Amino acid sequence: MTEFPPRADWWRVAAARVWLPTAEEMAQLDRWATGSGCIPERALIENAGREVARLVQMRWPEGPVLALAGSGHNGADALVALRTLHAWGRETRAVRCGSRAPEPEVLTGWEIELEDGSALAESIGTSAVLLDGILGTGVQEAPREPQAAIIERANASGLPITAVDGPSGACFTTGRVPGACIRAALTVTLGWPKLGLLRFPARGFCGDLLAVEIGFPPGGPFDARAITAAWVREEMLPARRPDAHKGRSGYLALVAGQVGMAGAAVLAARAAIRGGVGIVRIVSDPTNREILQSAVPEAIFVPWTDDDAVEDAISWAHAIALGPGLGREPGRRELIEAVLE
Repeated sequence: MTEFPPRADWWRVAAARVWLPTAEEMAQLDRWATGSGCIPERALIENAGREVARLVQMRWPEGPVLALAGSGHNGADALVALRTLHAWGRETRAVRCGSRAPEPEVLTGWEIELEDGSALAESIGTSAVLLDGILGTGVQEAPREPQAAIIERANASGLPITAVDGPSGACFTTGRVPGACIRAALTVTLGWPKLGLLRFPARGFCGDLLAVEIGFPPGGPFDARAITAAWVREEMLPARRPDAHKGRSGYLALVAGQVGMAGAAVLAARAAIRGGVGIVRIVSDPTNREILQSAVPEAIFVPWTDDDAVEDAISWAHAIALGPGLGREPGRRELIEAVLE
């Protein structure tokens, strides 16, 4: 990661840049934000909890809410959400799921008892919605007891679960799920979506994944970011003049599609044309000619058995796409080597 804050034009391209930080990168941003005085840690917790409460109220507006609160910041976030819902008139309960209680100050004087684990069965039995604040971003290994048993009990309840930042038990960096893991119906991730939450198997435990802004200063660049429509539009697709000629939009040679795999060449060629390539030449098995010229009439067909035609197509191109549906038939290695030369 580079130093903070990033360059001044960040806000102009904010919609195009959805960063996907690892757990450590997000922790670094958190430390920098609170240590530099940009925003107090308590304010981040308050903002996070209120956003969770807002989304829970929108999705499940009725019935008692139970917070499963671990010892860390996720537990504090869950308690702020619970306190907010309580202030809005919801019936609430909280169960302590860690070795110690989260910061008591987050309740700001509201009388919400933090019950111990022995009350879990009764609390779940009287609830309509669960808040998962058991474990946070630092999970690397399988949850230990009693957290593992609490996670399994919550999953077995059949109640909708909202995970705070990410489902407890999932690795926010790699997407690994090494043991028990909350199966959330909704995950409210804080700041930026964490890289691991978009990787499987963790993605399958998140349910709907919503990122909310809670007051972090603009972070990044991180090592990964999402491919978004805004990013493609603003940074990958240059503006094209209304009277532009196709020859000014780039030439692509697509080497693809052995016998029986013309579909790979069709999909790749259509994607290239849809993406804005001016002219596409498909270098493919001669038996695919009719299929390809019918399915992608905009493209030019080149049989890969014609060495001169292949050489012309490759030398003419600004870019080469090599491989979709190519197969491993005799002569394929020689074709690839010729293209690369």
